[in-house]
Amino acid sequence: MISFSFVSYTGYKHTLQETTKKLNEKVILFHFETFSALDKIYEKDTNKHFLEAVKKSKKVREAFEDMLRLIHISTIQNLFVIAKDKENNFYFLLDSDQNPKTRSNFMEPFDPLGSFWNDCYRYKKPQVFHHKNTKGLWITIAYPIIENNQTVAIMGADISRSLDANI
Repeated sequence: MISFSFVSYTGYKHTLQETTKKLNEKVILFHFETFSALDKIYEKDTNKHFLEAVKKSKKVREAFEDMLRLIHISTIQNLFVIAKDKENNFYFLLDSDQNPKTRSNFMEPFDPLGSFWNDCYRYKKPQVFHHKNTKGLWITIAYPIIENNQTVAIMGADISRSLDANI
């Protein structure tokens, strides 16, 4: 005897949405944990003077960019570190991109997405921005680098829509 079990489309859709939501949360948590580990390395290697060390030494910048490249997986489109100047304008400190035509240079202006980056700076908490109509991008993650209870920089990752499609 053969028996068939039919799952309603609504039930299937709900299960798929829940599974996708859980996988999305795991992807974001994975990046938060990776950035947290990298933040601890920055803190240790700069004796809690990350911004100062990166600004003073090209060798330090290159070493930290090499670390970014180690965690730059295929689903990350951009992996970088930005900071603010005294006028509250953002600029690039580090960029994992090795291509001189596409990489952002040290101290190059960074044009932020609305209040997203400012919120990360102000609240000293990681932020996630879900792109709706941006071609190729799924989410952007911002992770603050904190020293003496102040945000001194932000690690940012633009995650490719291809990861969302694969999920």
